Amino acid sequence: MTTWILVADENRGRIIATDKSTDTLVERQDLVHPESRLAERELTSDTAGRNQSNKNSASHGINEAGKVKAHHAQQFAKEIASTLNKAQQQNEFTNLILVAAPKFLGTLRKEIGGEVKKLVCFELDKDLTKLKISQIREHLPTHLPHH
Repeated sequence: MTTWILVADENRGRIIATDKSTDTLVERQDLVHPESRLAERELTSDTAGRNQSNKNSASHGINEAGKVKAHHAQQFAKEIASTLNKAQQQNEFTNLILVAAPKFLGTLRKEIGGEVKKLVCFELDKDLTKLKISQIREHLPTHLPHH
């Protein structure tokens, strides 16, 4: 039986797998969301800085940038959830571990379907996307589920 470990933030999702609780982890898929990687100023170039220019106008610049970033994070969470749902329907994993940046973990929880949620056996609210697999393993339980 295979355990999948999703390590994600709003820019990148890595699907790592293991067949036994003590096996070496293997990266199966690297998901990237280019829109999230754009700087907020590029996403909202026409609104950024508005809060400083005219005190009489509504200061939407910074709020708009945050909304755009949140929107892209939600879209990426939907893409990840879709990937997980398809894999679950094809019985590619029997357990799922979610490791994500704290804010993004909440977004992921909202998007993941009920059948996939049933397979979540461990969650960690840390951004480990930039770490090597061996370093990620150090943050996980000693014995990974394998039923």
